[in-house]
Amino acid sequence: MNKYVLSAILLALICINGYAFGSGPKYYAGIFGGLNFANMDVITRGIEQRMEFRQEHGIGGILGLHLNPNISLQIEPSYLKKGGLLKIDEINSNVNIRFSTLEIPLLLKIGFGNRIQPYLITGPTLGYNITAQSELDYDMLNINVDMMNVIKRFDFGIDWGGGVSIPLGTASFFLEARYNFGITNLVKEGVMEFGFGDTELIQIPFENNDKFKNKGLKIMTGIIIPIGK
Repeated sequence: MNKYVLSAILLALICINGYAFGSGPKYYAGIFGGLNFANMDVITRGIEQRMEFRQEHGIGGILGLHLNPNISLQIEPSYLKKGGLLKIDEINSNVNIRFSTLEIPLLLKIGFGNRIQPYLITGPTLGYNITAQSELDYDMLNINVDMMNVIKRFDFGIDWGGGVSIPLGTASFFLEARYNFGITNLVKEGVMEFGFGDTELIQIPFENNDKFKNKGLKIMTGIIIPIGK
C-alpha cells in the first residue's frame, strides 16, 4: 500500500508545480475508440491456468486539464470489453470469459515537444463490471453461463503506456498504446454451473483463494479539442 500512497503524493506535487508555474488551467475534451487485447491471470485450486488473449473493443470520452504546456490530468469514462480465453486440453474444450465494464481511468499525461508531441501516460483505473459471462465450447455444444455470482463488481487496476499527438487545426489527433494490469482479485466464493436445458453438465466451484485478475493491451485512437482558456 505504501507505494500507492507515494504515487499519490508525487502526483499531487506535480499538480501543485503545474499550477504554480504554468500559464493557468486549460481544459480539453475528446472521444476515442479502439481495441483491447484482453487477457487474465487465473489460478484455480492452486494451479495457474493457461489463458490466451481475446480481441475486444472499447469506446469512451475524455475530459482533461492542462497543468502546463506539457503536463495534464485527464479522466476517461469508457465502456470496455475484457476477459480471456481458457484452454482446457483435458476435455478438448475452450471457455471464453467476457466482461463488460464501465471504467474510469484517472491519468497523468506528460508530453515532449511542441507540435507533434510524443507522450507518456499512466494512472489508476476504477472499473465496474456490468456483466460477466462464460461461453463453453464442449463436444459440439456452445453453452453460455452468467458468472456474476462468482465475480466482484468493482475492479481496480493501473494503466501505463504512451502515444503521439498530432495537431489538426485547433484539435489534435492521437494514437496511443496502454497496458493495463488488474490489482483486484475478482473471484468471490461460489459455484458456476454449465448446463443445457435442465441437464447440468459441469460444476466449477470457486474459493476466495482462487484468482482472476484482468490485464490487457489497449490500442486507441481519438481526437481532442480545447474547451477553455
